[in-house]
Amino acid sequence: MTRTGWLLGIALSLAACSRADDRPIDAAVPLDASASGCDTPTALLDLEAQIATGHATCRGWADAVRGRVLVNGFASAVIWSTRTTSEPPLGVMVGAVHVLGPGWFGGEPGTDVAERLAAPSDDELGIMRVRVRTASGAIDRTFVSPQWITYRPAIPAAQHQDVTTILPRHDLFVGLVDGHRAQDDLLAPMPPTFAERSALAIHDPGGLADDERSFVDATPGSLVMLIGYPQAGPEGGAFSIGRVLDDDDARAAIEWLADQGDEEGDIAYEPEVEAIVEGHAVAGMSGGGAFDRDGRLVGVLVRASDPEAERQYVRVVRMRYVASSITRARAALDDAARTAIDGLLPALE
Repeated sequence: MTRTGWLLGIALSLAACSRADDRPIDAAVPLDASASGCDTPTALLDLEAQIATGHATCRGWADAVRGRVLVNGFASAVIWSTRTTSEPPLGVMVGAVHVLGPGWFGGEPGTDVAERLAAPSDDELGIMRVRVRTASGAIDRTFVSPQWITYRPAIPAAQHQDVTTILPRHDLFVGLVDGHRAQDDLLAPMPPTFAERSALAIHDPGGLADDERSFVDATPGSLVMLIGYPQAGPEGGAFSIGRVLDDDDARAAIEWLADQGDEEGDIAYEPEVEAIVEGHAVAGMSGGGAFDRDGRLVGVLVRASDPEAERQYVRVVRMRYVASSITRARAALDDAARTAIDGLLPALE
């Protein structure tokens, strides 16, 4: 069976719906476009190779943001902010729900999932799942760190079927990650409780994750870096430079995909929820980040069209939409619940 429109996360490794699923990305697209200087759209590039030998513009941009991108199981996630009032400092992360799999939030697949925003309880164990870059910039896939999920959107039953059915409006979650690290073959020490949390340090040479301006909206026509951890390598991560489409071009891109028989053409563009980027991404990069030239987080990668087509388009859930979703959920909380969660969130405006 051939699938031409697909999610970027664990769906491909499970469903094996495209012949691109198990192909190394260096066989799928070129990995050396350093001459471009990252000032025009690129093919998919090897992150660590660009840091080592790429054009200075590519090196600077990639190094500024690479520490904010995490390995999340078989996919990716991204640090939104480390600027919270709680002690010790934690990383506020955002990812794509579909990489967690159906049923993750309770209830059987095919049932409605309710929206939830809540601070973790002090006796709640962290889920040993994510791998982070240390302050030096190195990532060690032998070690995992815990996450606590604090926000999930409502997911209608029709989309809570399997990892391929969820649409961008519902394909996000927000969580917390701390500084504990445990060998994943031993999982020792045991996962910490939230009361035992420790400070998170990441590679963030510009201090962007600790900045008051924790995110920006996608600017039509601008270049963004799409970055994550492909399932088929390179192990140190990959990125491409893509161009954000304006609303008219985004709708035209969806029409073109429909004409090509790509399943992404069946999903209407929602401008308040997502940006459409003409760029490159592959399986495993779901939950990774889209960053502007200044290293500001623009959004989260969730879906892409066929990588073998003439053009590829990537759907990015806007951080503006993530923040507004949490703002609406916060307004519905009682005073105690609102006080408990506020210290764990970055500024939402």
